[in-house]
Amino acid sequence: MNILMIYPPCRESNTPTLPLGLLYVAQPLIEDGHNVKFFDIALEKLSKKEVLAKIKSEKFDLMIVGGIITTYSYLKWLTNEVKNIYPDVPIMGGGFVATPIPHIIFKYTGIDVICNGEGDITVKEYVLALEGGRSISDISGLFIKN
Repeated sequence: MNILMIYPPCRESNTPTLPLGLLYVAQPLIEDGHNVKFFDIALEKLSKKEVLAKIKSEKFDLMIVGGIITTYSYLKWLTNEVKNIYPDVPIMGGGFVATPIPHIIFKYTGIDVICNGEGDITVKEYVLALEGGRSISDISGLFIKN
């Protein structure tokens, strides 16, 4: 599976921080043979137009985003834009931006499912279910949009 992991900027200043949560989630996916591309927007210091151009140039089956609460407004913009471009690609959110407020995330963003808890385990199970065409409703640690 082709997976695009995106770490949005934490602050308007685009000061890079190490995205440990997403890196922990990426490792088991890579070990399972998935093609994982990592896109750290703050580190690359790209404009929103450049971000969209880069995303449009990628082919992916799943997008995973995470971060802290200060990424919310950027995450809202980004996931809604991506959902307009790729309406059938699932978007998973996680981290402190998504898990405390799933009802708000689902209402205002393009996120389809939120990983709550141990992301490395839950995301691996989620990807296996997507690949196998199985229901995701029985996976522990997921908030699922209606």
